[in-house]
Amino acid sequence: MASSECWSPSATKLVVEAGRYFCGINKEQDHTLKHAVFFGSRRTVFWKRSAKSNTGSGGLMVFQPTHASFGDDFVKDNHSSEAELFHEAPILRQITSWKWKFAWKVIWLYRLSRLFDTTAIQDYITAWRKENGKHAIDIFDEGGIGIRIPCPAPSEVDDKTLVSHVKLFYRLLLLQQGFLRALVPKTLARIDIIELTEHRGAQIVSTLDLGFDGFREVKFFNKPSRLRGSKIIESLRKHGVYRCLGLDCGCSAADGNLETQPTTVTALFMVQTWKAFAAPIFILTPTLLSMAVMVVWPIVAVKRFELEAQASIQTATGVASYLMTAGALLVALVALYDQFLTKQKQTIESRSSMEFVEHENTREPCELALFSTDITDNDRGDAAAARQGDVELRTL
Repeated sequence: MASSECWSPSATKLVVEAGRYFCGINKEQDHTLKHAVFFGSRRTVFWKRSAKSNTGSGGLMVFQPTHASFGDDFVKDNHSSEAELFHEAPILRQITSWKWKFAWKVIWLYRLSRLFDTTAIQDYITAWRKENGKHAIDIFDEGGIGIRIPCPAPSEVDDKTLVSHVKLFYRLLLLQQGFLRALVPKTLARIDIIELTEHRGAQIVSTLDLGFDGFREVKFFNKPSRLRGSKIIESLRKHGVYRCLGLDCGCSAADGNLETQPTTVTALFMVQTWKAFAAPIFILTPTLLSMAVMVVWPIVAVKRFELEAQASIQTATGVASYLMTAGALLVALVALYDQFLTKQKQTIESRSSMEFVEHENTREPCELALFSTDITDNDRGDAAAARQGDVELRTL
């Protein structure tokens, strides 16, 4: 087994400690697995190593034990060996360092995109919901992909904890869409509060006050440790985003129980924009690559393989033209897709400016099966169903 290393959540920015749901490590004995909860059909265990290293880097151990099923608890005897628990267990260990932070991040994204498939994310959400299944926050990205985030009671968290919690699941939502999606040069611009209606789609209600970082209103989302108090929680409760899922949620009338919450479904909409420096690089890459081929190909062909210069130049020209054309088409497709998303956002914003006149007193709460057939607003009276249902990520 490798030497002890401390896993730094801020280094990977993809997974954070999940409290009692992940493994605890006996600090007195580095290599002793004290407690674990096994997740998913792949029986994957996440193990945070104890902090007894001065290397300044972070690591995460991912195991696949031989005999375990979802939700099984296991307490390892300090005298038993790891081989008895993990027989030829494959180990995934990625270490992030400040020097090679970007390179390791790319490896993390690729390996975790293979690990965190839809099933693994469902198991992860279900593990959170086992203990925190009475409250939830719904989030969506620009592609219409949504996820329901199990949350503790509002009285148990502050803005710092809640924003960090939402940030974790937002990154998992992006990761679930694949490795290429994670490499798209786009970043979060702001977080809107939207109202989901049955016939008119989504309407913008408000924007979370997270502080400006340049032109993007995400300062405290990127650095939640600077948050103090519960102003954001109060705003989410006011608009019905941070809501109860059952009658036995334990919320008082002041906290906003079922009788005081809106009948419509409200959620967070993660608005993205192109990165200022990454987008030009992405656009110029086909041109730079074709120029490099034009220069390098003839030199290598003539000096190394002793081919004719004229034929080598013609071949390099053809390859460079192909790269330029393919790259230009790729950039055009990305721009077209971004324009489509922009029109969707403009449609949502224009709808939000209109007066929404309907039979408010007689209209039933909309039933949007966005996340689970077992977790809808009509199931608020059954908290057990909200804790035990299978989570499904679906498009709008």
